[in-house]
Amino acid sequence: MTVKQILFTFWVLAANILPAQQINTAPKWGLGMNFDDEAYDAIPSAPVLQRFVEILPSSASLKSKVPTVESQGESQSCVAWALAYSLTMMEAKAKGLSDVASIDDNRLSPMFIYNHIKKPGDCRITATSLTDGLAFVKKTGVCEYKDYNPQDCNTMPPNNLLKNALEHRITGYFKLFNRSEQMLNANYTVKNVKQALLQGKPVVVGMKVSLEGFCGYHYSEETPFLDPYTSGKAYGHAMVVIGYDDEEESFELLNSFGTDWGNVGFCKMKYDDFAEDVKYGFVMYIDKALQVGGNSLATNVGFAYKKTGDLKWTSVTMRDSLGVLYLNKTLKVGDDVAFRIKPVQNTYLYILSGNTNGNLSISVPNKNPVASDSLLTFPQKNRMYIDKKGNHYLCILLATKPIDNIYQVSAETVKNAASIRNILESYFPDRILGKERIDFAVNGKKIYAESQLFSGYDILPIIIEIKGM
Repeated sequence: MTVKQILFTFWVLAANILPAQQINTAPKWGLGMNFDDEAYDAIPSAPVLQRFVEILPSSASLKSKVPTVESQGESQSCVAWALAYSLTMMEAKAKGLSDVASIDDNRLSPMFIYNHIKKPGDCRITATSLTDGLAFVKKTGVCEYKDYNPQDCNTMPPNNLLKNALEHRITGYFKLFNRSEQMLNANYTVKNVKQALLQGKPVVVGMKVSLEGFCGYHYSEETPFLDPYTSGKAYGHAMVVIGYDDEEESFELLNSFGTDWGNVGFCKMKYDDFAEDVKYGFVMYIDKALQVGGNSLATNVGFAYKKTGDLKWTSVTMRDSLGVLYLNKTLKVGDDVAFRIKPVQNTYLYILSGNTNGNLSISVPNKNPVASDSLLTFPQKNRMYIDKKGNHYLCILLATKPIDNIYQVSAETVKNAASIRNILESYFPDRILGKERIDFAVNGKKIYAESQLFSGYDILPIIIEIKGM
């Protein structure tokens, strides 16, 4: 056995019996996430619309909502830091905060979470699970950082902070991908994380990391991307995904090791490494994101089509006639069509499409609310395309409550765009908003539809007719 092999064997043995901070050189950082596949598998999947085409913006970032990067030190508190970071960012977005000073003044306390969910013992060796942390933040909440920021993990927060914590609870949390599908298809994981970021939601992830390479990572031109797990014992660590960049094919993540680690506290991971090494992914919801309804419904709709090459978002003109939008452009057989939808309020969303044979099909039977400002594209693999000469239809439905019998609607035969309106009125006579109450506006690449709600009428239909030749 060579000297190098002997040293490597010694390191592997040490890594399996010693906590992270006892091996690491200064500055010392703990890790701290327990793997719990069974608990992760039991969490319901996120209400992210997964049937959408990859016509997504080439990049997105939530970095403007990140508080000042700090270090968890030697404690095994990464789970608590990831959750507190993420919830701080979500509340900053909800409150419209845009400068670091204001975000820091409203940031939440990681140690409040950690000191409540950890088992008794030395915090340098006491790890926690993401599912335990999420359940705690949903039930109890988290107090503000300025009210509780102990320098050790033995000082429990005073009871009077529990009332403050209740003001910062999440209303729900969901997993972003199933582990079985993740292992089979890396694109599945990458796409779902992108969709969550486009909805303005930071993504809390749990990953496997190699101790020495991960804790000792520093950004440089030679190592611009982090590969968290290379070999040896797999340790668990939690971080927050805050952005993506298709040109680099990478995600950007926020860590809790302070600014001496990575690129002043941040790192970038290639999509392939991310899909391989990240085991868990969660999004959280706060009250605002799950409340559906209000006094109005409105959405922006973008339009795209292609003759050859990639789909590109296109300026459109449409005319409004009796509650139906008609595209003032005749497309050719073989052209692909796509729509991008961005609800203004939290809403339930359903999409039906119809072809020249008069058949309706449900493209998005969404059973969960879609948060305001979500950016969603339709369709995915089987694009809506002009298959033959004649009229093609798209029907977008926004609602404040679920539409339970939407599948019955899809069984009806469509004669023309106006007949879709008649079908909807026959099924939902007390819910469909009248065409006289819907305001349409077309401006460049966006279609805008809005209606005030009244007397229980809460379904806003947007019916679009496209002619093919």
